[in-house]
Amino acid sequence: MKNIYVVLLSLITMGSYGQQYAVDVILNKTSTDQSLNLDALFDHLNTNYDGCLEFIRVDRFNNAQSPYTLEIWDTPFTIGTKILRETRIKEVVNKNNQKQEKRYVFNGFQTRTNYHLNFRLIETQSRSVLDVFNLSGTFLLDEESEIVQESWPSASGKSTIEYKKAIKEIEDIIFDEYPEVPDNLESQARDKIKSAFTNVIKIRLSHALLPPLYVSETAKVKGDKVKEVIYEGCNDIDVTGFGMFYYPFLSNKKVGDFDAYTQISKGYVNSKDETSKVLGVRKNEKELLVAMNNNEEIIIADVENLPQRNLNANKDEELIDLSILLTYENSSAFTSFDKKSLLLLFQAHFLNYSNMRVIAYDTMINNDSETNEKISNTIINVHISDMLDTKKINKAKKGLSKFLKEEDKDLGNPRDRFMYATLSLALDDDIYEDKIELQGFYTKNVLQIVSSTLNFESINQAIIDDSVVIIETDKVEKDKVKTLYVRSFAPMQDGKKYKFYDTPNIGKKTKSLAEIKIKDVLSSYLGLAEVKDGDKNLYKALNSDQDLYSKINTGGFFGSDGFKNSFKGYISVSKPDYRVYDYNRKR
Repeated sequence: MKNIYVVLLSLITMGSYGQQYAVDVILNKTSTDQSLNLDALFDHLNTNYDGCLEFIRVDRFNNAQSPYTLEIWDTPFTIGTKILRETRIKEVVNKNNQKQEKRYVFNGFQTRTNYHLNFRLIETQSRSVLDVFNLSGTFLLDEESEIVQESWPSASGKSTIEYKKAIKEIEDIIFDEYPEVPDNLESQARDKIKSAFTNVIKIRLSHALLPPLYVSETAKVKGDKVKEVIYEGCNDIDVTGFGMFYYPFLSNKKVGDFDAYTQISKGYVNSKDETSKVLGVRKNEKELLVAMNNNEEIIIADVENLPQRNLNANKDEELIDLSILLTYENSSAFTSFDKKSLLLLFQAHFLNYSNMRVIAYDTMINNDSETNEKISNTIINVHISDMLDTKKINKAKKGLSKFLKEEDKDLGNPRDRFMYATLSLALDDDIYEDKIELQGFYTKNVLQIVSSTLNFESINQAIIDDSVVIIETDKVEKDKVKTLYVRSFAPMQDGKKYKFYDTPNIGKKTKSLAEIKIKDVLSSYLGLAEVKDGDKNLYKALNSDQDLYSKINTGGFFGSDGFKNSFKGYISVSKPDYRVYDYNRKR
């Protein structure tokens, strides 16, 4: 088990929110649609965004001058409109004021849009990856039309081919006569994508780069209770993103040399004015007023993301600089966008650790002649196998004889794809290897990864430290340690259990001195733990300055098989018009 030496992590100072945080933007374009490509999306961003971030376009990474660089990749957008007749179900209220489903026939126009964008945020100077995500969507826009209903051809006496041909002929006639209808729907679709693009950049970058909101003064006091407060901060940060109805007010105190954030109260929106920065107070109104009168720092944020865990300013002194190199058996099977998606997937697995930087551009790998600096000291080589589809896999499983008998039978969706990734890491004269399965499917333009559990047993155990270190005791009773503060390199989580030992050589039969359980998360890497077993042993060890070694309890976040990072998949950001593939799952 590795020993941990933790240095002070400082939260970004609450500077003036009037200042701009400059971000250079690199557009890697493939789409030729002039009304909906990265040029058009970036123009929409600069025209419609008014916040604390400043976006500057550059042509390549070596020309980036701002502290942060945002890279964006696209695939060709697809958009099209057709006439449509289909039976649908809608919810109605009957005479008895009860909800029920009703079937009806939709006749009208339908526009389908497909788009896929990859994003990677980098700290320019260190080349360290701060965030990776994917904006992706396939959504439909409908408009009912009596013209379509009246013009729809009869299927009577026609073959399927003849019927489809008749629909196509009528569609061409309608589009020639009413071109404004598909034009209007497609214009709405483009506007939705542009808005989604601007919104998701605002959400992700404000979360990654901007200081948190803070309570600045009281707005309404009744007796010894504060009823309303005024908060300050960049408008990019949406306070409603911190909860469904109530938003945490966190108080900052020191635990040793570290910042600990505990909830002191809650706020809620009590104004219909969306621009209002006044929040009502619920719970601990007296305590909050005392804290504010004592000029304590009160912030509104997600405690599990404080301090911002990917910024290098908040990382430890001795960092592992990690690079990932991908190779393929048959490179023609993957587009450049597919390859970038896979690279971001693997990079995301190693984000969020306070002792690790994932390097986006490694000069040794890319043979960058402009600098001789060696960025990384740890390289994971990932070899991606050719893709196999479900049909081939299932037929192979059935054996040759059954395959010959059933070769015309559909044994699976041929769009489903399986790939295998072999990982190897050379470290301290040792070789660590893992093999994982990636599952996905092909849309028209891109390979979508829909299932993957990144279980790197050997490599995780080689470079990821899953231990905790005791910072100080919190509650001691009669020579027994009841609660204590602990730190870790990995993101802290409620309910996780750790065992302490008096030897670094921990095996399956090594007896532990004590076991703790995380009771409260106080920051990204700081937690308050309760002692579940061995409270007397911990008291003796701490008072005798005995060296202690810890390990996550088997079956927890880190287990005997290493750290497992599973994707959330597609998650809704605001409305179902677009979706974000969150490579880097919230821990």
